[in-house]
Amino acid sequence: MTLSRCHAKMVSIVTRRSLHRGRSFSFCLLFFIFSLLTIPSSLPAAQPGEGSHLFDFESKGEIANWQVVRGSLAAKGGVLLINEGFFPVLYSPGSLDIPASESLLQFSYRGAVRGTCEITIFSSSAPRGIKKKFYLDGDSAGARSNGGQWHKREIYIGNILSKDDRILAFNLTFPGRIKGLEIDSIGFQEPGGAGLAKAVWFSFLEREPIGTGSINYINSPLIGSWHFMTLLYIFIGLAFLIIVLYLIVRKKAVLGRRTAINAVVAAFILASLLFALRMDYNWVRLYCSDLKDFSGKSEKERISALYMGASDDFFSFIEAIKQKLPPGEMARPAGRPIADPRYNPALMLRYYLLPKKSSAEARYVWVYYDRAISYDPALRVLRQNGRLIERDVVPVLSTEPAAVLYRVGGGA
Repeated sequence: MTLSRCHAKMVSIVTRRSLHRGRSFSFCLLFFIFSLLTIPSSLPAAQPGEGSHLFDFESKGEIANWQVVRGSLAAKGGVLLINEGFFPVLYSPGSLDIPASESLLQFSYRGAVRGTCEITIFSSSAPRGIKKKFYLDGDSAGARSNGGQWHKREIYIGNILSKDDRILAFNLTFPGRIKGLEIDSIGFQEPGGAGLAKAVWFSFLEREPIGTGSINYINSPLIGSWHFMTLLYIFIGLAFLIIVLYLIVRKKAVLGRRTAINAVVAAFILASLLFALRMDYNWVRLYCSDLKDFSGKSEKERISALYMGASDDFFSFIEAIKQKLPPGEMARPAGRPIADPRYNPALMLRYYLLPKKSSAEARYVWVYYDRAISYDPALRVLRQNGRLIERDVVPVLSTEPAAVLYRVGGGA
């Protein structure tokens, strides 16, 4: 028995029994709506529409038109390879001229990439770009070292494009530090009827990332181009009418103020339950992802997962400082600290340096990716924006060219 038939049979049984007993009408209505919503997920694979654009990277001329910022790009055997990327951005060729009807973005990838990605589409109506976030759940680092497996990702973009729009170019921003991300193909597909229903449904179920601000938040999803809250208000109106009819026909209620109030309250309760179910579903997805990323792992592994590998070099630098500092010695950041703590790695370094301590009188100073600070090896001085800040300085540790620990005043 197919999933759709199971739902239909369950709806029929539950609704018939509940109405016969005159109870659980609200449950029946919610269950019926839920069953209708699950139909798209059980639809068979749809035949695609007529339009499609596929980039399979088979020809050298095609590959030459793709670029990567904050990373290196190579091609081998019809596969794009992004290496040494730090939140890398993959740019498509320009002047694509793809119709908005090809609203299903598909790409096949392999690699240790997990987290929130972003696509920016440059179209005829939005030449400055329209952004949409989505989640990638690639291999873990261990799986990638053994070859990993190919993943196919589909993103519905019809809800950010107007009907007569033309896609001119796009870019994809990948999360964290990327080492060896392989992309086999990228394509735009016209989904067709049933395919569009599935795309809209899975877009609605897409995991919404946590937004950051003074208070963290999660946006409510879209169903196609409709906002979830808009549809809930429409649902409240329809539920109100259905409940009034039910009370009049089944309960022999008199149409009046009390009946209307009961129907309004019930409609709002049902809408609230639907909203809570969808948003709590999102929290469950986030919890399962966090469980996979953080459960049973060491502090270093959890921090690496939290920053999507982007902080691995930073924490390697901290561990190297801990090993290098002699007993009783302390360390401090070189120069004047940045005022905004959100962009001040010195504050993070002080915290994670514990049990080693930081002091303004420390003989050891560190510089971590601070372009304002430069070292003159001939004069053995540090300057910040041209101003002398330290004399008699010698480097004693370097994990990267821009991550250096210095000793001030000579000595061991």
